[in-house]
Amino acid sequence: MNYRPFYRSCKAEYIKLTSLFSLRLTLALFVTGTVGLALLAGWSLKGALDAGEPLVLEDPYPPAQAGLDILQYGIIPLMVFAVRSITIEYSSGMARLSALAYPSRSIHLAAKATVVTLLVITISVPTVTSGYLVNSWMLGSYGEPVTSAVIIAMIGAVMYLLLMSLLAFFIAAITRSTIVPLATLITMLLAGSQILSLITSAEIARFTPDRAGVMLFRIAPASGEPNAWTSFLIILLWTITASLGSFISVNRRDV
Repeated sequence: MNYRPFYRSCKAEYIKLTSLFSLRLTLALFVTGTVGLALLAGWSLKGALDAGEPLVLEDPYPPAQAGLDILQYGIIPLMVFAVRSITIEYSSGMARLSALAYPSRSIHLAAKATVVTLLVITISVPTVTSGYLVNSWMLGSYGEPVTSAVIIAMIGAVMYLLLMSLLAFFIAAITRSTIVPLATLITMLLAGSQILSLITSAEIARFTPDRAGVMLFRIAPASGEPNAWTSFLIILLWTITASLGSFISVNRRDV
């Protein structure tokens, strides 16, 4: 099997995505925003714990969990990066040139998804680690040492960031719109699953990608919560479904 067209496509996409200032800016915002939110969360939580706030003391999760929970908001610039990495071609008119330059649309989409995957992982690993360590430092004596449970939660956090970014990427490939995937997923992240749990039931809300994704980076899951493997399979299924839809859409629709 000849992998040279795919390799060349990946190389071209890497150069393209890393040379655009707007995309580099979103990655920088993800790093600084996540670490900054972790710092603020640690400072605020330490003050609440010192003051003996009842709501904080009754929280079933360890205080250090806040260093990972902020990823639910820090992920927004990362999803913007994933979406813009593909929709920028349609908004700028480059999609027609790409269709002529690449041997097949499937290879083009697969190469772009591969580069997005590598960039997201590369930027997520140090950001998740730094965010957690900064949060623990701000918590002081309330912080959690880096144990095996914490490392597993960090790995789960990276997978959460990756799969949610790819989900946004593939939805953008289907809709060819920046607004639709971001409006859908950001609304879901901020309040979607909570609203759904009120309308239907908490059991159904657990199958939404945002709620399942959160379970991936629990340091000490509360009783009754789905385990990390179940949550991983749920969000993976969402991502695979969106990817299949994107490949069908890209190959059947005109540029």
